[in-house]
Amino acid sequence: MSSSRSREGAALSVLTAIIRGEAWTASSLRNPILRKNYRRLNRTFCRSNPVTEDLCEPCLRLLPIVGSRSDLLSAGHRLGRHLIPALLRVAAYADRWIRSPEDWIPKEGDQWSDLLRHLFVRWELPAFFESAWLEKGDLRYLERDWYCDIAAGKNWRKLEKIPASVTGRSVHFAMTAPDELTVREALRWGQLTAMGASPALIDEVLKSCVVNTISNDEVWSCLLAKVVGSKNFESRNFGMMADFFGGLYQWNQFFRARDLVRLPLSELLNHCRKHWRRLLDNALADGLKFKTDDLGDAGLRRDLQRYTHAWWEPMECVPIEEIQHRARNGKKTVWQVTQLVRHSQLVAEAVAMNHCVDSFRRSCQRKFSAIFSVGEMVDQDGCQQVERRVTVEVYRKKRWVIQAKRRWNDEPERVELEVISQWARANAILVRP
Repeated sequence: MSSSRSREGAALSVLTAIIRGEAWTASSLRNPILRKNYRRLNRTFCRSNPVTEDLCEPCLRLLPIVGSRSDLLSAGHRLGRHLIPALLRVAAYADRWIRSPEDWIPKEGDQWSDLLRHLFVRWELPAFFESAWLEKGDLRYLERDWYCDIAAGKNWRKLEKIPASVTGRSVHFAMTAPDELTVREALRWGQLTAMGASPALIDEVLKSCVVNTISNDEVWSCLLAKVVGSKNFESRNFGMMADFFGGLYQWNQFFRARDLVRLPLSELLNHCRKHWRRLLDNALADGLKFKTDDLGDAGLRRDLQRYTHAWWEPMECVPIEEIQHRARNGKKTVWQVTQLVRHSQLVAEAVAMNHCVDSFRRSCQRKFSAIFSVGEMVDQDGCQQVERRVTVEVYRKKRWVIQAKRRWNDEPERVELEVISQWARANAILVRP
């Protein structure tokens, strides 16, 4: 037996051992690409659980065939590190295989596409459908269900959870969508093309949250019809409107979304713009700074949603107050203690104080911690301003001060500790040593 055949046999025996959860030695594999793929596979099967138990049998049928008859596992491939997860998803759909993997004889060209066609396809599919096997999430996934159904000859409009607005004309155009699109992007591309949307508007829609949202299609289809039918609508404004409605759905305001989408397009656009402007003004008032104030910037809107929509109930019986403090040398100072009740306030405090208080959002939302900003009132150009000095964390249930930190997590100075103690006594909060 030649040395190449013996190495191939050894690689296949290692592959079988990995799938069965047995011990194996990576140094026995000379091919570095094969070794990396085997290590990725081992992360799935190194521990026994219901998922790996269900995958074991189909993987023992599929992967040795792939390893022995193709170079998918041993040579560089366009999928790269996504190849092993994609093969595991294919194995999870073993009940939808229409041909046995043992009957697969790879053809010239793209072996990955050829494997998918052999296992699933009765009727030829557009290339963009292959993106279904790269979608992250559960092994059984909606796009992969669609792939199997369409490959078996099922009508698009009879697919599970397909939006009601998808017409036969939309499907016709979707089947000609560019190869680089995902399945959901191709679906919207076909819908917009059938409606006569401009290429600029199609690009904006495909970059928005509308693509991944297939529920609540009554509102989305109405919004798309409005913007496509308007001759004066600027395409760059679509993302601002889509993110606004996406936020309404996130907060379960379905009826409000249905009412607002019926407004004339000009009124609806002004309403959305005022909403984002209000969030930006509130964030700026909390002390946040952004690289841009352009509401058309998707990154800015994403930050505004994340920072300003995360809030929590303040700790009881602790008002914002000013504290008059007299030092031992007789110097009088005025201090202000403010409770931080929004994520934007935590982020602004973290940026100003150079510490990690912004990571306390979940602790505050779960009512474990309450965060307070202690600052000294100083005169700057004739105006009284608060200069941040100390950030204080209080354990809400017991009303204890857990920690107090200055900038760069330094310990508070004596005068600051005296101010914190004075404030704590006035609000029945215990300062532990």
